[in-house]
Amino acid sequence: MHRYLKVAVRAGLQRWSTWREGERRHRVEKEALEVREAHEQWLEGRVRLLPLLDQWRESVVDVLPAGSELEIDVDLDEAPSGPWLWFIEFRVGATEWEAIAPPRLDHLAFADEAGYFEVVVGLEEVPGFLRRRVASARGRE
Repeated sequence: MHRYLKVAVRAGLQRWSTWREGERRHRVEKEALEVREAHEQWLEGRVRLLPLLDQWRESVVDVLPAGSELEIDVDLDEAPSGPWLWFIEFRVGATEWEAIAPPRLDHLAFADEAGYFEVVVGLEEVPGFLRRRVASARGRE
């Protein structure tokens, strides 16, 4: 009986070990797939974002103060416990506006006066929004 118990325990441990290894392999493959998908999404977004940056710069040329330009910096904001976001900073002289956008780039959320990203603007509305912001900043100078 004792010998049978040892064999049964050993067989059970082997099955459990095989199952754990399969789970581990599945988790690694799933994480690798998520990384590949995120990278592909980033590439697609970058290709889509580059022409938008030029369009946004051109949309404010006539309301900019003389000798200045709209500078736009784009970076990724990688949240440790969630999806990444596009972090976009707009600057005219000393005036700055910050915005975030989801990977699919269907809207931008601009930071309000308190620093919360609650001013949601659709992509097609961004040029007009920037024009108003630039004109408002110019009026304060």
